Amino acid sequence: MKAHGFTLIELMIVVAIIGILAATAVPLYHAYVDEAARSEARTTLADLASKEEAYFSSWNRYIATGSSQYNAGATSAGTRSVQKPTGADVNAWAALGIANDNVSGLWNGPVYFRYQVISPAPNSTYRACAHRYLSGGTTETFSLSNANRRAFVENHADCATN
Repeated sequence: MKAHGFTLIELMIVVAIIGILAATAVPLYHAYVDEAARSEARTTLADLASKEEAYFSSWNRYIATGSSQYNAGATSAGTRSVQKPTGADVNAWAALGIANDNVSGLWNGPVYFRYQVISPAPNSTYRACAHRYLSGGTTETFSLSNANRRAFVENHADCATN
């Protein structure tokens, strides 16, 4: 009589194939998540740049905003752990047309990056910055400025200290 079922060798081959697939899929997934986060930063910085230009056309100056905040204790790599601004910073964000509510706009959900607009006196320039924690305790920073609103600069010195 012929036995039915799988041999140990056949099962080991299947496990090895699944391991190879997992070993290639996990890094690709993490790269996809990182690119999605960077896409959020590029989109938001471009939006902030257009809002700054609209504000400049009305008031002949750029406006600085306070920084959005990381949740206390939730700064591990890849977490969507940024909260909307609070206190006096709300007015600066509102002047740019960014609502500080949980219904619409940038703060409608958790975001990967924290954002800030730096506008040194006499408010004739600006730099919009995005910061994100990475593994190993490092941060990733992107920025746009009024000097070149089409080139995203990584790790700009003005943004690194904020």
